[in-house]
Amino acid sequence: MPILLIAFVSCSKFQRLQKSNSLVEKYDGAVKYYTDGDFYRAGLLLEELIPLLRGKAEAEQAEFYYAYCQYYQRQLLLSAYYFRKFYTTYPRSQFAEESMYMECRSLFELAPPDRLDQSNSVEALESIQTFLRRYPSSQYIDQINAYAAGLNEKIDIKNYNNAELYFKLRRYKSAVVALENYRKDYPDSPHLEEATFMKFKSQYEYARRSVKNKQLKRFYEALEYYRNFVDRYPNSAFLKDAENIYDNCINRISSLKNSKG
Repeated sequence: MPILLIAFVSCSKFQRLQKSNSLVEKYDGAVKYYTDGDFYRAGLLLEELIPLLRGKAEAEQAEFYYAYCQYYQRQLLLSAYYFRKFYTTYPRSQFAEESMYMECRSLFELAPPDRLDQSNSVEALESIQTFLRRYPSSQYIDQINAYAAGLNEKIDIKNYNNAELYFKLRRYKSAVVALENYRKDYPDSPHLEEATFMKFKSQYEYARRSVKNKQLKRFYEALEYYRNFVDRYPNSAFLKDAENIYDNCINRISSLKNSKG
């Protein structure tokens, strides 16, 4: 059969199903489209059917398939919404666990790159935490933990970059505060070493640009940050740079003391 004729027959069949008053025929057609991987047509039919199937045995599966239709069409915000709606509507369903997992998966895949706002990543993590509380021994536990690790890494990098941005903008006092807050909020971060070094470097630049009568105290604070850094990371890749800044601090302190004398 020619391709155009096949397409015409397929289109005519779909239009007939859309116009059909038979719920059984329309439902069977939607399921057939779904199992054949035609999620667009399946979704259109299911969208019409769901209000009409309320209270019927087929309603549960229709709503579950409809959520998947959104997912397979990469409508991730909608799929997350409909998977959530499914497990709240059918908490005892055999598909409730899978539906909650798919909400987490949809939100994980929706999360933006780490350079962008991470509000969606935070929302995804909240869903994951809810899932883990409800299904601590789930068959999906490995995937869920991998999603959580990926999202935490994105949020971690974004927050570190936000703190480091103050340094790049030469707002050194704010950089010191932001980097210290980052250290407290992310004590296990793989970026903590760099953050600790950047805090010391920011304090040095802050002291260097301060008015003269404030410089001595602020250079001494920089030395404290240096000692804290080398105690924690004696083999750091930033050690050579830190030592150069330390020497500059010592020279500045010596010069300031001599000018007072």
